[in-house]
Amino acid sequence: MQCDFFSNTTKRISFVLTTKNRASYLKEALKAAKDLIGPDDELIIIDGNSKDETQEIVRNNSDFIDIFVSEDDEGQGHAYNKGLLLSKGKYVCYITDDDIYYRKAVEQAVEIMDNNPDIDVLIPGGMKEKNGKEWFVYMREGSNFGRNVESLYTNNWCGLGFFIRTSSIAKAGLSDPYCVAHDNSYIAQCIDRGLNVRFARINMFYHRIYEHSGTNLKKKAWEEDYY
Repeated sequence: MQCDFFSNTTKRISFVLTTKNRASYLKEALKAAKDLIGPDDELIIIDGNSKDETQEIVRNNSDFIDIFVSEDDEGQGHAYNKGLLLSKGKYVCYITDDDIYYRKAVEQAVEIMDNNPDIDVLIPGGMKEKNGKEWFVYMREGSNFGRNVESLYTNNWCGLGFFIRTSSIAKAGLSDPYCVAHDNSYIAQCIDRGLNVRFARINMFYHRIYEHSGTNLKKKAWEEDYY
């Protein structure tokens, strides 16, 4: 029987959220997720076998969590791969447990992807904050972002809330499970393999850089991966 790739997708967006031993952040993230996730979407939580109250929090929110996996993993990249392989959405959106995401921007991203089937990966804009200082993640008109891997190092971007077309994953492949700079690594991989990666000037997220953020907690390893 002949079919197209999307005939196997039963959801609109698969939101993949990875976490480990961060129950207090996960609790707040799930409160926000209730407004973020639409009736045709799914939420997949991949937990690295947490030893805190994560399981209890997930049980208390099981009415809108579609898939929950809790087992040892090798880090965010490994966890994200599990979410990719379990997803049933037309699009996959990677979210975190300690950032804010906006429903309006999610709808804008879906509209862009629906109207531009040539786009494989959509990188949204947003706001970052560290030690009280805020700045926009924003690309100027005419930017060469996504044209080559080098453009990732000459533009102001962030991997939070990026959208990938599920049918494009077969070409993009999975993420490096051992990479600390996960978003940089995966988007670079997508560009290198010929995927069409584009930036959208939409306000998708608010990213507060905590002390426990990967760029701080694993600073040396993150920088080694990045460079």
